[in-house]
Amino acid sequence: MTPEETKVALDMLSPRERVIKDLILAGCDNADIAKQTGLSIRTVKSYTNRIYMRFHIAHTVPCVSRIKFINAVSRISAVEVGQRSLVHLGPKEWHIVKYVAEGLSNPEIGKATSTTEHVVKNYLRVIYDKIGVWNRTELTLWYLARKEDTNNAAAGAAASA
Repeated sequence: MTPEETKVALDMLSPRERVIKDLILAGCDNADIAKQTGLSIRTVKSYTNRIYMRFHIAHTVPCVSRIKFINAVSRISAVEVGQRSLVHLGPKEWHIVKYVAEGLSNPEIGKATSTTEHVVKNYLRVIYDKIGVWNRTELTLWYLARKEDTNNAAAGAAASA
């Protein structure tokens, strides 16, 4: 993998994957990462495997994958990697975020969106990953801040018109 391809792969990491990547580069094993992030070891393994796949690193021995990943990233360590500044949520994801901010439970959101509670949980996992939050409270705070920014921008546009 070339340094340019590595930069692109790093740019594509979600905020949660970036945290795990940083912990891997700091020398943490999966158990340490699980303790520091509050995730289960099984979830950490899933994330690390996903990260390794993005870097086209696959090996049956996990420590070999970890070493190859560290070597690939260290080749571009002097290069700044851009952050994803734009969050793209689909219309259904925005509805779910709004319902969470209003305090609805997953079954209530499922009824409101004509889906099941399980589908709502899956959507929330994807949304958490895209936005870089860990729970409903952080999601609500993110939504309220975003809503306030949108209202301020609309008020500023109306005042200048």
